[in-house]
Amino acid sequence: MRGRTYPALGSGQRIRLHYYRDGVWRSTLVPSSRTVKRSFTYTLGGSTKRGSYTSYSFVTKPPRTTRYYFSYGKSLSPRMSVRVRPALTISADATAASSGDTITFAGSVQPLTKAGAVIELQRLSGGSWRSVAESTVAADGSYEIPWTAEGGTWSFRARIGPGDQMLAGASAVVAVTVE
Repeated sequence: MRGRTYPALGSGQRIRLHYYRDGVWRSTLVPSSRTVKRSFTYTLGGSTKRGSYTSYSFVTKPPRTTRYYFSYGKSLSPRMSVRVRPALTISADATAASSGDTITFAGSVQPLTKAGAVIELQRLSGGSWRSVAESTVAADGSYEIPWTAEGGTWSFRARIGPGDQMLAGASAVVAVTVE
């Protein structure tokens, strides 16, 4: 996230970043190493003038969807949201099986705030993803979902619904062939 102040900040003045997460507004100062004073020229009424501004930035990786704005004195930036989608991995303990075998799909969900959430095993069927089994995410972010194999060549993914200030997320696809 980044922005500019006009005019430039004076010596010792700082930009503050405000953020809303978990139902509470908090704030922190933008490090002075992330602010740079710059100058520019412009023409007004035929004469050349000089001006200055401060460019600032802040790098963040929020654990959940978070709203932000910057402030300096009474000036406020527009509010912005950084939306977080959980990252899911998936693997199958077998990619070829016989009908009736149990295949276990396992993986992880990050960030770990999704512990206890329901995770679905979905199969692509007729162009749509359909849930065929489900489990819950463990405290360490891992999951395992057993599935009783049915004949065919199938594409599977893991999916977790929205909640806990996060968007829904889905894993990559794993293919399984069942005879």
